[in-house]
Amino acid sequence: MAIKKTDAAAETAKPAKTVKKAVTTEKPKAAVKTTEKKTSKPKAEAPTEAEAKPAGLKGKFPTYKGRPLVRNGDTIYYGSMKEKFVTCLNIKTKKKVDDLDVADTVTVQLMNTEPDIAAGEKPIVRTSDKQGLYLALDIADAWLTRANAE
Repeated sequence: MAIKKTDAAAETAKPAKTVKKAVTTEKPKAAVKTTEKKTSKPKAEAPTEAEAKPAGLKGKFPTYKGRPLVRNGDTIYYGSMKEKFVTCLNIKTKKKVDDLDVADTVTVQLMNTEPDIAAGEKPIVRTSDKQGLYLALDIADAWLTRANAE
């Protein structure tokens, strides 16, 4: 005589197998990433005025020998508009050095900043062409030192 399994025994055997499969396919809890927001973190302080503004804005310009440099395209103004004279450096030609464009020929102009220039007076006092930006800045600094001292 063969023993027949009852329906109740067959039903209890099937769920045990499915539970066993569910347990084996489940990922360990350590591998599961959770995205919980931590609210216990203190709020950051507001940035100071120096940190909030990008460098070079609102009157903070790069300087060379204590005088501000202001660049617009291939034109660089050197000196303060509060003084009697400033210099204007125009980059005429550039050359490639290690994939960078470097100023080659630069025209230096010493300019009068006074708004009320006499009728016969020209705003450009001196002009010179120099090879390289360093030589141009060097002569511009010398001209400004002499002109503003008068």
